[in-house]
Amino acid sequence: MKSLFIKTLVVSCFFLLSGFSVLAGTYDVGSGTFTASDEFVFKHTGTKDSFAGTLTRKSDGFTLYFDIGKMAGTQMHDGKKDQCTYFRKHSIGGLPVITGIEAIPDGKRIVTTVAYDPKTDLDPANFWVAIHKDTDIADFLLIATTYQAKSPAPARPEKPEASPLKSPQLPADDSPQTLAAAAKMGAETAAADIKAGTFRILEYGEPRQITEDTKDPQTGYRILPVAGCKVTKTLRAEADAYNQAMRDWHAKNPGPPKP
Repeated sequence: MKSLFIKTLVVSCFFLLSGFSVLAGTYDVGSGTFTASDEFVFKHTGTKDSFAGTLTRKSDGFTLYFDIGKMAGTQMHDGKKDQCTYFRKHSIGGLPVITGIEAIPDGKRIVTTVAYDPKTDLDPANFWVAIHKDTDIADFLLIATTYQAKSPAPARPEKPEASPLKSPQLPADDSPQTLAAAAKMGAETAAADIKAGTFRILEYGEPRQITEDTKDPQTGYRILPVAGCKVTKTLRAEADAYNQAMRDWHAKNPGPPKP
């Protein structure tokens, strides 16, 4: 009978709190935010890999615990279903949630895990409190159901690979001495790249789509575009010398380069 009453109370709380709002303080816990009335004292207790802490009510010491972040783990999950006297999957603000009531050494506790979904980049948020009286459930849900996860930061676009060429792309001195110096520079850069295990063929001219599968037909090395159709003679001399050094090395060392 007691268990049935608790289940009814939890379900009723979910229904009543779904549209409930409280004028209260908002706490930023890294991966998200939640609110609580000014009756509570917020304390950050750790850790390095997640944001753990407590909310303690000044009047009676009622304490809610939370652990939020990528390494916080999941305090409530499918594996605990059979151990719980109450277990339900639901949602908070569109986020997947699991709430359960489980036995602990000195009684029971209610646990809510929010936002964990292996298909997304959202971090799990765990809230729990020991149940000493029925109203503890309502007080707990009044806070846990306000949690709002932050959207993951957008991934930084991958920085394009820089050209190893040093010759200017704008018209410059095209004297024989300058072209010879550019060719020498290209061969030296290629030698350094080969020593470092970087094998590629530089391409200039009419732009085309280059993917990871685009290879130089002679060497099988990947292609790195370095310029379009308008190139200086010095840049062409440097690129050609670089490519020739790569092809000469491949002729002496056929097959794919060893890592």
